[in-house]
Amino acid sequence: MARKTILLVFAICTVGCNPIEYDWSREGPVTERMVVIQTDLADPPVQFAMQEILTALKDKRYAAGILASSEKGSYHGNSRITIRILPGAVKPEGYELKISAGSAGNPQFEVLGSDAIGAMYGGLHIAEAIRNEKTLADIQPVRREPYFLQRGLSMNLALDGRRIGLADKGDAALKNYAQMWDLSFWTEFLDTMALYRYNTLLLRHPDPFPFMTRLKDYPDKALADVYIPNPAPDNLKIIKKMTIEEKVDLWRKVLRYARQRGIRAIMAVCAPAPEDLPYRQAAIGDFLLTYPDMAALITEGENSDPLRWVRLYVSDSPSLTAADPQTLWILNHDDILIHRWGDPDFVRSFLGALPVGQTAGYLIGSQEYVWGREFTDLEYSQPRLLEIVKHRYSVMLWGRLGYDPTLDRAFFEKVLKDQFPTADSALLYEAWQSASRIIPLVNRFHWKADVGAWAPEGCMGEGGQLLTVQDFIDPAYSPMPGSGLMSIADTVSAVVGGTAAAGAAPLQTADQLERWSDEAIEKAERIKLNSVLSGPLGQTLADIEAMAWLGKYYAAVIRGAFDYALYKSTANANLRASAVEHLKEASRRWRNYAQKDSVRYTPQTLARTGKLDWWVLWEQTRRQILWVEKE
Repeated sequence: MARKTILLVFAICTVGCNPIEYDWSREGPVTERMVVIQTDLADPPVQFAMQEILTALKDKRYAAGILASSEKGSYHGNSRITIRILPGAVKPEGYELKISAGSAGNPQFEVLGSDAIGAMYGGLHIAEAIRNEKTLADIQPVRREPYFLQRGLSMNLALDGRRIGLADKGDAALKNYAQMWDLSFWTEFLDTMALYRYNTLLLRHPDPFPFMTRLKDYPDKALADVYIPNPAPDNLKIIKKMTIEEKVDLWRKVLRYARQRGIRAIMAVCAPAPEDLPYRQAAIGDFLLTYPDMAALITEGENSDPLRWVRLYVSDSPSLTAADPQTLWILNHDDILIHRWGDPDFVRSFLGALPVGQTAGYLIGSQEYVWGREFTDLEYSQPRLLEIVKHRYSVMLWGRLGYDPTLDRAFFEKVLKDQFPTADSALLYEAWQSASRIIPLVNRFHWKADVGAWAPEGCMGEGGQLLTVQDFIDPAYSPMPGSGLMSIADTVSAVVGGTAAAGAAPLQTADQLERWSDEAIEKAERIKLNSVLSGPLGQTLADIEAMAWLGKYYAAVIRGAFDYALYKSTANANLRASAVEHLKEASRRWRNYAQKDSVRYTPQTLARTGKLDWWVLWEQTRRQILWVEKE
């Protein structure tokens, strides 16, 4: 037992936790800010949670240390945190936090996990509560079990310019090829996933096998080193020297680390061409043997069944089997790539609408973006932030509410207060939520089922062209079915025909966008008056204000498009003049939006819709005015 204790302390304290040291043999009075952590569990997930607890205690200026559970009475701390595994205590990956009064009423915490992952989540709960609550006495007992069994992220891999997919055609891939071969990127990525209760990672690449396997029967298929398009796919540039053995070793480490954070990795590849089928079959077998920590391998394709899954190769996944009738939803995230987003009510409502009995879980990600490190911020840190760290509030919402949808506004306000201590957390919650409601409403109004058909942050379609009044009038892009919104074309027909509206009219949509935008701007301004605006808070408020000005732009465009469509049906020249004025106002608002974003972000090329350059698009808003005036 003594040997086990030494190993445990060594394992935890050599990975950077740096707790405030306390001499447990010291005699003397006990202070209220001493905490001892006790466990005999050496499981990597539990060790990770204990590191987070120690870091949280240190940040709150508690003296903290680790003792084995057997060393009962050899400490002087007022409070104690004990972590244990008790199979069957709760459902898999669940935990219970029990609290009792110790000497002088000091709280004693006991985390009971059903398994190592549940114990980790319970430990992370304690760490989070230490950060969020004023004192240890404010922490409350809880029992938590996962709402959805699978909660995951979908990650496009930009592995090499010699095998590119759809996502590789944008700047996000070009800037992140090197990150895919950097172990430090993946450890931070996976740590962040675990913190936010994700347990599944879908890795997507059309053909990863040449970079991750070496087959004796196909020796020429293995590709060493890392190449990127420079800039075209037929002009390659080497950026990293690596043997195929080094590549295999790296991915073994990545997948093993994922397991140690309670994350099941799934590889999704494209269906092979007929001539490549023998190699692909051999590669799949070797792949699953080479990477025993890979939970599953799937093939996907455009011409497969309605769920787009062709075949599932199961290596080791208790809740993903070939016979499992439940749906694993892929929730594509291709409409908000630049700005920090955060609307807890939207996430809670969205996840609550998924059919629980038919749903294994969900994956948040992108079809056309590589979520590596951010690369457009003009005020960047070094190394640059991971995208999931920059967008941590959004990532946290989808992970935490998928695990526990009962988390309420008070909880998220505490999270915001911990992250932004100088800000009014209630105001920030409201400003962020108002701004974050804008693009979902715009998407419902101007519905395009193809996720890559347009980019709402640039109001542009394929080819980098600004959507015009004609696009908003086009009956082909009616509001999302079931949204309760009316299209401009249907509303004009109702007005001209003297019939009743069958839903919320376009001008009502515009008014709602205006209200949310004004609320976000007003509250952001109030926060700025009483806060220190350096670093993340300043960046977050700037994103909120930018999204608000984008919302005001859409409100003006919708009004202009409505008046123009009504003019086309009535030939009333006053309506055309009104449309022009609305479009002039829209152009002024876009200029404000461009000013907000262009001083903080560089333009970027998106995979399907082309280059998002705010000032180029502003010129297109001005040309739209001239077109309507002269039409």
